[in-house]
Amino acid sequence: GDSVSLTGEAVFTKPTRLALHVKGTLPLDALEGSLASEGPVSRLAGKADVDLSIRHEHTTRYEGRVELREAGATLTAFPHPLEQVTGAVLLREGRIEAPELSLRVKEQPITLSAALELQKEPRLSALVRLPQGQLQWVSRTTPEQLLIDEATLSLTVSRLTVTGTMDRTPPGASNLNA
Repeated sequence: GDSVSLTGEAVFTKPTRLALHVKGTLPLDALEGSLASEGPVSRLAGKADVDLSIRHEHTTRYEGRVELREAGATLTAFPHPLEQVTGAVLLREGRIEAPELSLRVKEQPITLSAALELQKEPRLSALVRLPQGQLQWVSRTTPEQLLIDEATLSLTVSRLTVTGTMDRTPPGASNLNA
């Protein structure tokens, strides 16, 4: 069966100190009860092999590796569930990295490489490879906005179909540059 070992110490004084090491296989659906009701993830499934150090004195720091095996997740900001997610997620001080995750969305195979730099304005860079092409993405986040610094969609076969109506004199310029 699945097992997780937890070693370390916790001191419950002010300030609280924590130094733990978690190692083992974790069924991800066991974490669903701890997901925030209005958070970015609403469902988890599958398993993860975890080798993670957690330290907390004034801030919490995570370092280690989580190997996802046939995992699944539903994200509140994405209309389709992520299925069959397999690959490593590396946690380092100030950075979360997924060097190469394979997954499926609506039966479509996708390969994702991404890095999230945890700073005052978190920075996300990603490469999403699809059978039809790829999307490269660099952005920053603020509490109010996702700021796209650069996004490039490259398709093996490009075709654009536009339908609708448009005023001859538009009321103003768009904030999106292409």
